[in-house]
Amino acid sequence: MTPWMAAAGAADDVRRHDGIAYRRGSEDVAYRESHWRYTEAGQPHWLVLYRCADGQPFARKRLSGDANTAAPDFEFIDERDGYREGVRRSANAREVYWQPSKTSPEQRESVNLGADAVVDAGFDAFVRTHWTELVEGRPRTATFLLPSDFNFMQLVLRKTSSAVSGPTTQFTLRAAAWYAFALPEITLTYRNSDRRLLRFAGVSTIRDERGKRQSVDVVFPPDSEAVATSPAEVLAAQSAQLATRCSG
Repeated sequence: MTPWMAAAGAADDVRRHDGIAYRRGSEDVAYRESHWRYTEAGQPHWLVLYRCADGQPFARKRLSGDANTAAPDFEFIDERDGYREGVRRSANAREVYWQPSKTSPEQRESVNLGADAVVDAGFDAFVRTHWTELVEGRPRTATFLLPSDFNFMQLVLRKTSSAVSGPTTQFTLRAAAWYAFALPEITLTYRNSDRRLLRFAGVSTIRDERGKRQSVDVVFPPDSEAVATSPAEVLAAQSAQLATRCSG
């Protein structure tokens, strides 16, 4: 049993929500997401299963760290081709690793994560931390880690609407560089009452069956929130067999 699985076995305050990723401009389901958040010995954890349209899981992500940190440790594996990436602690340093396929060797490199660094889903914590400035219309710049490049990209997050009231707030995310016009924009919609992500529209980190980035519209339906769950369900998700391909 891995340390991650051991943590799931002692999980407390387990909460789950699900999302559906549609191919942009259509009602075709590209993939599904199941998220579990829980604590173990006071330490927050976050587990995600990425599923085929028929519900079979094909990829898994685990994150660990304070709920407010924008740079958590994480590991991601896509069983369809063996793609892996993540950030882990090595002695007193942080180490980034990347493996493009099952037959390729793992590459790794120590990295210095500055105060403004954002790692993977830690972007959600970045939004919540800077919520006040963002909703007031003040853009924030984040240094986003690109594990496969062992490098960082400067991104600018800003509110898209001048509205000061309403149930949701929409943000756009773009590269902070002269070539930003050539990169796709990402749109994020959050609910104001609890600062929860309701919609993601843009290029996903989850690739299609050909290994290509895909443009999706990920929706988190309100009725999928806080599904009653248990530590046993988290442990089952930790150990679920991942599919090597999606049918259809």
